[in-house]
Amino acid sequence: MRRPGTRNEIKSRLGARAVVTPQPDIPELRSSCFSHASDRLWYDTCFTTTMASKTYTWVSLWFLLTVPVIFWDAGYCFFRPRSMVGGDLHWIWKPYALYQEIDYVYGVKALENGDGFTNAQSFLNIVETFLNIYYLYLAHVVQWPAAPLVGFASAIMTLSKTVLYWLQEYYCGGCSVGHNAAKELIIYWIIPNGLWLLVPSFIIYRLGKDIASAFYQAESISKKEVCGKKQ
Repeated sequence: MRRPGTRNEIKSRLGARAVVTPQPDIPELRSSCFSHASDRLWYDTCFTTTMASKTYTWVSLWFLLTVPVIFWDAGYCFFRPRSMVGGDLHWIWKPYALYQEIDYVYGVKALENGDGFTNAQSFLNIVETFLNIYYLYLAHVVQWPAAPLVGFASAIMTLSKTVLYWLQEYYCGGCSVGHNAAKELIIYWIIPNGLWLLVPSFIIYRLGKDIASAFYQAESISKKEVCGKKQ
């Protein structure tokens, strides 16, 4: 069995970006893998070290810039009818004077029919947004290696909900946006909502690769260094 080096040698082999943090002990694994006390150093290192959390400017900007947009949109939905045309709070949401006529989910029809989908999807939007904020905190402030898991989960939620939004419109025969001319539909509905399909998909792919890479790295270190190589 190859003997582990000093702590400095370990850090050098793992790379400058390695982060070592204390983790719960696993007695069964320790007793089966370590025949010498010094082997414990490899156990602590390999099970608590993968790589520092990678961050991407475009991912962080998307999460950051969508925060006020989502809260503004959810505010409109939850404050209906006061946020709608004729309401005392409509001045905060003036652009929705047009959009409530483009997408009836945001319009008078949905409100009068007691359609719960509008507020339900807004509630999930808020949950996603808090996850986005949490990811930004973990990735840029705490620099927690598992931060990509939070961003990945949030992007999955966003993509799934947006797909549901499109599918609902498809299966109801365009009940909310089918009245629009092609030009208005493309400009005011397809392009804006398409962004919420495209960007989260890219985020899922990017963060998913990093998560998979971290698992592969941890598995490789565990097999080669924790229990050692048989001579």
